Amino acid sequence: MIWLLTSGSPPNSLINYVVIGVRRLTLSSLLAIKHPNTVVQTILTEKSSFLFYENLSPDFQKILMQLTDPDVATPLIGLHYRIKVHELLYLIFDRLLQRQTVQHSPIGKADIDKIFLVRDDIL
Repeated sequence: MIWLLTSGSPPNSLINYVVIGVRRLTLSSLLAIKHPNTVVQTILTEKSSFLFYENLSPDFQKILMQLTDPDVATPLIGLHYRIKVHELLYLIFDRLLQRQTVQHSPIGKADIDKIFLVRDDIL
């Protein structure tokens, strides 16, 4: 299972996180990328933990707000959420596919937790 965490909050404000859990096989099928770069290949095939940090675009923040505070009163709310999650995945992987190919090293959960503690202290 892959967990993508992101913050949809501006600097100097409360930090909110959105977590998207996707099985690797499902994500790989959804993306259908014929020639992934090493970043995306790591996400789709590696069994170890990883952390990739990406700055949020205004489009990304807008979709996050639509997910956390939907202005949709419809019996199709489940479809609304699914579409918004697909939009987020598109934006994330579009950015990740633009990254330079570099060597990546596995990272442990304890290290990820420490990185986020330092980041939260800085913000």
